[in-house]
Parts: sequence; C-alpha cells; structure tokens
Amino acid sequence: MQDFPKHVEETVQTLAEIHRLHHSNTRPSEKFVARLTSRMSQPGFLIFITALFLAWIFVNLLTPAWLAKAPDPPPFNLLLQCASLFSVYITLLILISQRREREWVHQRDQLTLELAMLSERKTAKIIQLLEEFRRDHPDMFDREDHEANAMSEPANTRAVGEALLEPHRGMPTPGAVRPNAGDP
Repeated sequence: MQDFPKHVEETVQTLAEIHRLHHSNTRPSEKFVARLTSRMSQPGFLIFITALFLAWIFVNLLTPAWLAKAPDPPPFNLLLQCASLFSVYITLLILISQRREREWVHQRDQLTLELAMLSERKTAKIIQLLEEFRRDHPDMFDREDHEANAMSEPANTRAVGEALLEPHRGMPTPGAVRPNAGDP
C-alpha cells in the first residue's frame, strides 16, 4: 500500500467522516428507498420485469386451451393496471431518491462555497503579507502595485452574493412577460 502525505490522509478521513455523517442522518425509510431504487436500476431487474410480463401474456394466451377462460384475456387489462400502478410506485421511488440526492448535493455545494470563501480570504492575507514583506525588505525595490493591493483585500462576500442573486441587467428573467413591440 502506498503511503500518502499526512495532509492527504487527513483530507480523505475528513471526506469519509462527512459521508458517514450524511448516511447516519438518513432515516430508515430513506435507506429502504435507496436500496430498492438501487436494485431496480440494475439490468437484471429489467430482464426480470420483461420475463414477468411475457410469462403473464403467455399464460393468459395458453390458459384457454386448459381452462374455459383466461384470468386476464387480451387486451390484458389487469396487466395494464398492474403496470400502471407499478409505474406510479417507480416514479415515486425515483422522486424520493432524487430529493435525498439534491439535499446531499446542496450540502456539498454549501461546503464548497464556504471553503472557497475561506481560501479567498487566506489568499488575500498571503498577498497582503507578501506586499508588506516587499515594502519592508531593504533589498527589494519599493513600488506601488495597484493590482496586488486590490487582491490583498478580501472580497465583500455579501456584495458578491447579492450580485449573483440580482438578475442581469438587460437580460429577461425566466418566466417574465415581455411587452409587445407596439406597447408603450
């Protein structure tokens, strides 16, 4: 096994802890739905359902040869009703799984945003310290670097957030009703 630097191992352990915490907060019903959806998303499940439907059709086509009447004769209304009900359940399972996945994605996005903001502040501090070092070091030429000065100030995260939430000027907002060209 390959040895990794300590900071890499700590990062992997932290990520594993985040995943463990996420899964430990999952309710038993959500775990059941996740397992069920996972099993149904396998190719074997498609083969099973296809075989089940074909068996149903063949049994109902061949039954009149043995019995007086097939339990579900063509056009197989009972099969269609069962398939419709099954489709509703599959749709609900998928929606529940997607909701849980969206929550997980939102948590990861939030963590990524927080880390990016923290990194931005750290980077600004490093630039600030380098600029101070450059100004204070006797062997370095002291000059005004406007770009470095601007970068040494941390971004105003509130202003950036508000700018991201504000619709772009001149661009239509989704769902907005545009006036006709002839309207005043």
